[in-house]
Amino acid sequence: MATPSESSVFESLFQCALDEYEKETGINLVKHPLAAKLEHCNDVESITQALQEQTQDFREFRGDKHTVIKYLKNAVQAVHNLSEIVALGESIGLVRGNGS
Repeated sequence: MATPSESSVFESLFQCALDEYEKETGINLVKHPLAAKLEHCNDVESITQALQEQTQDFREFRGDKHTVIKYLKNAVQAVHNLSEIVALGESIGLVRGNGS
């Protein structure tokens, strides 16, 4: 029997997290306007820019000196790096085949 790929396991965990968040908050993050913006982002800088636009009001309210964006950028970078590792692992699996 074949084992699920790392990306399908990640997708399943992510979907569970989205479902749990919606159950707890009543907010469907997939339908959030920010999700539509993020769909068109393909690198760390474009994701960070979209998040920065959304946090403008929050930063003004809190008086932050770009602290929120710094943490968000670090988180996006970590997730981006993880996605590259998962893609690399799948590529290696294709090269090795099932028996290796």
